[in-house]
Amino acid sequence: MPTKPKLLAELKSNNYLLNALTMMAASDRGGTFGIVADASGVLLESCVLNLVAVGSDGVLRTPKFENALAGTTVRRVMEIAKRSLVTVDGGANGSAAMLRGVSQQTLTVQDARCARELFLCAGDTHLYAITKLDGQLVGDGRIGPVATALGELLLADARDGHEHHQSMWEL
Repeated sequence: MPTKPKLLAELKSNNYLLNALTMMAASDRGGTFGIVADASGVLLESCVLNLVAVGSDGVLRTPKFENALAGTTVRRVMEIAKRSLVTVDGGANGSAAMLRGVSQQTLTVQDARCARELFLCAGDTHLYAITKLDGQLVGDGRIGPVATALGELLLADARDGHEHHQSMWEL
């Protein structure tokens, strides 16, 4: 699929044609959402979701928001991961340190193929693990511990509320 022009990548609009075509192409190949890559193999986003990869080095990475929507959920995922899942000074941040860092940088198709975990996120609390990419297993082919922990933390974040969310029980 052609990549979105920069303006459409940064803008919430009613123009979902490229998103629909991405999802249709993924469906034709046995997938669900699809991942958009530019002509040089740089990954951008999914049809209506942001992409996250956990490398073999334990760093959680997501593509820069240059040609992808700066999704609120992926930004919250990065904040929560930094706060709750990153190793600090060689010691654990709490008891759940699973990551060595969080970064926004260029991700390539090859990075995705070598990732320990891949997942998509959007819609406040939606996190979709990718267990196969182009027919090859991602990691061990199961939902990984980082995706599992972040999914639980996102739900707790929405449920309990904080400065960015009002508790859903108070509505």
